[in-house]
Amino acid sequence: MPTPEQESAIDQQIANGRLINAIRLYRVATNASLPDAKNWVERRAASLQGTTPPPASDTSIFSVRKPAWSATGGGRTVIGLVILALVITIVFVVLRSNLIGAH
Repeated sequence: MPTPEQESAIDQQIANGRLINAIRLYRVATNASLPDAKNWVERRAASLQGTTPPPASDTSIFSVRKPAWSATGGGRTVIGLVILALVITIVFVVLRSNLIGAH
C-alpha cells in the first residue's frame, strides 16, 4: 500500500484526470504490476467520485490467456485458411495430372 503522502499524490493525479500518471505513481510506490496498478487506480477513482468501481480483471497467475487465433472470429479465419489451402492443393494436383496425362 502507498504511504498517505503517496496516496495523496495519486489522488491529486486522479482528480486532475491524469490516470496514467496515477498508475505510474502507484507502481513506483508499491512495485505492483501494470494490471494491478490499473485496477487499483480505477477502483480508487470510482470511490473518490462516489461511483461503483469496475470489476477487477483477473490478473492472477492462474488465469489462462486465449491464443490469438481463438479470439472472436479468429477460429473461422483459421478454418478458412485451411480450406483455402486444401482447395489450392486439389487444384494443383488436378492441373498437374492433366498436364502429365496430356504428354
